[in-house]
Amino acid sequence: YDTGDNGATIQKMSRTLTPHKVGKVGRVVSLSFDPNRDDKFDAMMIETAQNYKKNHGIKDLKQALRDVIRTVDIFKCQQDGAVKIEADEYLEQALARKSIDRVIGKIAPVDTLTADEVRALAGGNVDVFRAARTDAAARGKTRLNVVKKKSGANKTDASNTELKMAREMIVTISQNIDIIRYYGGTTIEEAFELMDADGADIQSDVTAQFGVDYAMVKELVLSNFINRDLLDLKFA
Repeated sequence: YDTGDNGATIQKMSRTLTPHKVGKVGRVVSLSFDPNRDDKFDAMMIETAQNYKKNHGIKDLKQALRDVIRTVDIFKCQQDGAVKIEADEYLEQALARKSIDRVIGKIAPVDTLTADEVRALAGGNVDVFRAARTDAAARGKTRLNVVKKKSGANKTDASNTELKMAREMIVTISQNIDIIRYYGGTTIEEAFELMDADGADIQSDVTAQFGVDYAMVKELVLSNFINRDLLDLKFA
């Protein structure tokens, strides 16, 4: 269903996915009228794949996601009946409907940032963002304890609008990561090295195409603030 509460939906789906219940059958049916926005199930599959990858020492998230998808029968309901979706097809569809981008935006640790960091991220100001994060790292556990003691959804003292804009910045970068791939290299690191070597013209071109300063894109990607496992799904 559209515009449903994410937490409540995941809780209901989780009931059907609880392991070690012999004889139990669970069916999850999406009634979303806009399949391009139907990412709640995708988010759960991706989270499971990340945990599976970590716990089993798998290097490639795409392979971990394939393994997870194979444990669940996924069908697409069509006029002539239900058609089973295979693992690679499911991943292609998730990428096509930009589910990966929205998941990347949702899981980015924006809530752990200070208000200054959030505003710098929302505004694409890489110098302020980098300086604020460096200052926070220098304070170490003191800052972490302060964040932990705060309550409510808005832990950073930044406004909800600023938090939303910061997450939208992350999603924008994820949606356009193929632009980085276009410039060459087999990894994201190699691509940035090539663009650094080519100079200001290419960097300006990236800024124009992303709508985000090149330095900000590079900072967020290489610092792993944007989840690299998920970005690599799109980059591969």
